[in-house]
Amino acid sequence: MPTFKQSLIERFKEFNKSMISFLEKSSIGPSVNKDSYLAFLGPHYPWGDLDQEAKRLQTEIYNDYQHLIEIGRTFLANALPENRKQFEDECKPILEMTEQRYLTWYKNIADAKTSFGKSLDTQVEALNSVYGKIGEGSLLIPDTNVFIKNPNIHTYELPERSNILILPTILSELDRLKVEHNNENVRQKALTAVRNIKEYRRRGKLLDGVKINDRLTAYTIAVEPRFEDKPSWLDPNNKDDRFIATCFEAAAKFPDSEVVILTLDINMQNKAEFALFPYLDPEESGFF
Repeated sequence: MPTFKQSLIERFKEFNKSMISFLEKSSIGPSVNKDSYLAFLGPHYPWGDLDQEAKRLQTEIYNDYQHLIEIGRTFLANALPENRKQFEDECKPILEMTEQRYLTWYKNIADAKTSFGKSLDTQVEALNSVYGKIGEGSLLIPDTNVFIKNPNIHTYELPERSNILILPTILSELDRLKVEHNNENVRQKALTAVRNIKEYRRRGKLLDGVKINDRLTAYTIAVEPRFEDKPSWLDPNNKDDRFIATCFEAAAKFPDSEVVILTLDINMQNKAEFALFPYLDPEESGFF
C-alpha cells in the first residue's frame, strides 16, 4: 500500500493527464496587439472559445485541482517555508490556465503545455521534499466504532508489523460513551477500551510509542488538529471531520509511512476516500 505522500503525488500526476487533455481541446488566438494602434504591455494572447466537451472537462479539472491544492497545502503545513512557497507560487498560473479568463503570455498551446508541465513538476517536487518520522510498518488509525466492535487491540490479527495511532477525538468519544450511552454493551466496550489504553500507558509513553506485542506498537497524539491549515470542507464541529483532520496531521508527521484508516462506518470510508486516505474494514480484513 502506498504512503500518503505517494498517493498524493500520484493524484497530481493523474491531474497532469487530464490537464494536458484539456489543453489539447483549447486554443490561443493571435496577439491583440496585431493590427491595433494600442499595444498591451502585459499578456496579449487571448484564449479561444471552448466547445461543450471542453467546458465539461474544464469544470472537472478546475474542481479536481482545487481539491488537490487544499490537500497539498495541508500536507505542507509543517514543511519548510521555502517548500510551501515553492508549491504556492505555482497554484496561480495553473488555475489561470484552467480558467482561461484572462489574456495570456503563451503564444500557442505547445507553450502552455510546456509551462504547465514545469509548474506541476515544481509542485510535485515540493510535496516530495516533505520528510518526517519513519515508522516501521503501517500506521493504522482506528475510529470509535472499531473500539466498540473489539476494544482489545492487543488481540487483533494483523498481517504484518503495524502501529496503531489513537487520536484525541477517539479518546474523548470513548470517555463519553462509557458513561452516557444508553446501551449497556456499548458502555462496557468503551470502558474496556479506555482501561486497555490506560494499561498501555502504564507500560510507557504512548506519545513515543508503546510496544503491545511482537506485531503492534500503540501511539497517541496529544494535540487537537489546527483547522486553519486544513481543507475548507472539514467542519471543526463534526467529530468525523475532526478525525480526518487529525489523520492529516499524522500523514504530515509520518509522510513516508503507510497511513491507513480503520473503520466499519461507510460514511467515514467515503470521507477517507475523499481525503485520499486508504481505509480498511477490520472485520472484512480479518483483524478480529
